[in-house]
Amino acid sequence: MDKKVQKKPRTPGFEEYLAGAFLGYTVSMLPLLVLSFFFQIYNIDPGSLDTFLLLLIISAPNFFGGVVAGHMVVRRAEIDHLKVGVKTGLGCILLTGLITGILESRPANPIALAMVFLGCTFSGYFYGRNYQKKTETQNK
Repeated sequence: MDKKVQKKPRTPGFEEYLAGAFLGYTVSMLPLLVLSFFFQIYNIDPGSLDTFLLLLIISAPNFFGGVVAGHMVVRRAEIDHLKVGVKTGLGCILLTGLITGILESRPANPIALAMVFLGCTFSGYFYGRNYQKKTETQNK
């Protein structure tokens, strides 16, 4: 009776995807709230800023929030890291759109939603690549 029991590879559950979506929203909104605070203190009109700078101000924190959320959820998976990153990105899009719609009574910025999704997908892809390299070197 020398059977090896095959263990099913671990994938994140609903709670982990939901926690990742909340983390992505929080990490992406905190820098934007701090920037809006400074805009109010120093009487800076966002319309007077360069378009590229305004796009960077909107997209960079959202991308970073997606990377953090994606990385935290993807770390819990043993297989299909890119798929887990995409699922986390979709959860972040839904939650960010829902919270923004409820709190601000307007739809979320499509650039912000796209950047959160890309951040999650980016982290899923690169974590999966690094995980694959690590397992290949361990198996040698």
